[in-house]
This record gives sequence, structure tokens and C-alpha cells, in this order.
Amino acid sequence: MLLKTNLKLGGRNVKLLGGSKVMYGKHTIVFGMDVNHAMPGSSKPSYTAVVATMDKDCSQYYTTVGQQESRKEIVGIQHLEDTVADCLKRWRDKNREPPVHIIIYRDGVAHNQFQEVISKELHAFRSGCRKAGGEGYTPMMTFVCVQMRTRCRVAVAEGPRMMNVPPGTVIDCDITEANAYDFYMVPHFSLKGTARASHYHVLYNDDPSLKPDDLQRFTFELCHLYARATKIVGRPAPVYYAHLAAYQAEYFQSNFKADKGLDWEVGSTSSRTGSEASLGEFKNVAEEMRHKLYYA
Repeated sequence: MLLKTNLKLGGRNVKLLGGSKVMYGKHTIVFGMDVNHAMPGSSKPSYTAVVATMDKDCSQYYTTVGQQESRKEIVGIQHLEDTVADCLKRWRDKNREPPVHIIIYRDGVAHNQFQEVISKELHAFRSGCRKAGGEGYTPMMTFVCVQMRTRCRVAVAEGPRMMNVPPGTVIDCDITEANAYDFYMVPHFSLKGTARASHYHVLYNDDPSLKPDDLQRFTFELCHLYARATKIVGRPAPVYYAHLAAYQAEYFQSNFKADKGLDWEVGSTSSRTGSEASLGEFKNVAEEMRHKLYYA
């Protein structure tokens, strides 16, 4: 409770001892993105969340949430452009210089959506950069998709028994895809059962100095920085924060209500279908709260 309270008040709980090579090597901003969908069969809208680091320790974040058509996975282009521009301007105001490298961790994307994500969302990031810094502002970008629900399980043999691999284990050969830049990682201790590896797909990277080992190490470091836990978690902190923010975003809709069974519902879906059934006025988070991890 104290960890969460400190975050909601704007405090910081953790940072890397000595800092991160990626963050301290050059001005770098890290984005986390996720889209939350309603249960199957529901016509409630989908909610997006974009979080961005505001310091080199990856402990302060700025958060923006939004609403879009039901079951739509790709974040609205115009909304994403404006969000990216806003985050970059705030980062520049705080750090006095614009970032020269942008790292994006995108959660919840299937293989058959990779091309669409790159063609639309990466383009929106480029457009957001131009809005924030003019036509000549073209920072380097690294776009990583994170898949948590994988069937991959890895173990090591200790005598006659099979045991979980040590935290920080990375597999980037043999079982990875032949013509892709991807890797598996088990960053955390498994409290019960077999540890599940996360699958990371690097869909785009134009920073020649960011080697695979550096990116893997940085991803592992981010798994230590989830500020409401005292242990290493299974995904990078920006992804976790974006997931939480997107999940709670429906609470800001004007026609939000709770039914008698204490299950949250938005509006009535008895006579309407599709995305029109529950779209209402969306009241975004107050400006002074976006600089705090209010969803922790």
C-alpha cells in the first residue's frame, strides 16, 4: 500500500543503481503502448494507453489514454500523432533537449498485425516527431512488440530434475524465427510452476549502435523497474503501466456505470450493436494527474 501511495502522490520507488547504458548513452525516451478490449460479445469501445518516460531513470512517466472503436487494435493515427508530439514536447521541456532515440514497447499485437502496426503506428510516431520538432527532427527509433501469451517453456536439467531457468535468461537462436529479429526472455523468478518466457519482436530499428545484447539487457533492466512490486516482473515496466492505464480508462467515460453484480459496464447494449453501442463522451485524466502513476 505504501508503494502505491507514493506513486499516486508523484514519488519514485526504484531506479537502476548506476543507471542504464541505453538511457545514459544519449537522450532516449521510452514509450509503452497497449489497447484494452472488452470481453468477447461486448460492444463496449476499446481503450488505448500511451506512457512515456520523462527521466533517465525510467521512474517518471507521462500517461495519455483514449477511446476508439470496439475491437480495433491499431491505435487511432491522429490521436497517436498528437500524443507523441505532446510527450516529446514535455520531455524536451523537462530535459532541455529533444530526445535523439525513441524506443517503443508495443503490447498485445499478433503476428498477422505486425505489418499494419509498422505501417500505421510507426508512421504516426514519425508524424508526431515532426509536429513536436519540425520537419528536420527525425530521431532514431526502435519498435518492439511484446507477446506475453506464448507456448514457449524453457528449463534446465539439474540432475534427474528439470528446473526453471535463472532470471535474465535470453534465447535468441535455434527456436527463434528464421528471417526475423526476435528473442525470448525469462526475466523473473517463477513463484509457482514453470516460468513463461515473453517473446520480443524487434520490428524496426534504425539505431546502428543499439546491438541485440544491449537491447536485451535494457529490456531486462526495465523488468526491475515496475514500481509497485518488490520483485522482478515478467514484462518491461512501460508495458505494465500502459496495460494498467488502458484497463482503467473506461472509468473516465461519461456514461460509465456499475451493474448490480458489481461487474463494470458502460451504457446499454440491448438495442444497438458494434462500436456505436457504448461510445459516449470521454473525459480524459486531469492534466495534473498525467505526470503521476495514478493507476498504480
